Amino acid sequence: MHGIIFVELKAFVEKSYDKQTWIDLLASVGKRPANYGAFRNYPDEEILALIGAAVQKTGLTQAQLLEGFGKHLGPVLAKSRIHLYLSGIHSCPIVHDDWKLLDLLENTQELIHTLVQQVVPECSPAKLQVSRTPHDATIVYDSPRKLCALARGIVLGMAEHYKCTVSITEPKCMLRGDHHCELSVRLNVRAPAPTS
Repeated sequence: MHGIIFVELKAFVEKSYDKQTWIDLLASVGKRPANYGAFRNYPDEEILALIGAAVQKTGLTQAQLLEGFGKHLGPVLAKSRIHLYLSGIHSCPIVHDDWKLLDLLENTQELIHTLVQQVVPECSPAKLQVSRTPHDATIVYDSPRKLCALARGIVLGMAEHYKCTVSITEPKCMLRGDHHCELSVRLNVRAPAPTS
């Protein structure tokens, strides 16, 4: 799992609860407080253990916790050009200033996940296939981690970043036995006001 997920999980826990809660989560999975590196790869089992510990500590369901974390993570990922500039790894923005939510979703696999694998070759982000119309996107999510609730939260967080609202349905889900997850994202577009 890409290090930015760990870095931001720590930020999410500390913002939602406090620093001691993060330290307690690490201890509950046998980890000492450590600084996770944003541009490193960590075992999937480590993030899954931390998520499991957070579910037990907070009393939230895994889906609630992951969606909440995703809402936190979405704006961070939408502004990912800042992280890449600061790291000196990439010299031009990968998230274009003129993009809107559906543009970002449409380009995540080809541009962002491809770059992630170039920067951290051992990292394996979820596989996404996105098709879209002007007001809708269908995301086919495939990952052995089955963190589709995190993906849903990321979309909601990105929508907030772009100051729009969306409706999301999940007609297919690996957690319900499907081979992949499918997120149907619809922009909530207001009809134009009538003119006099």
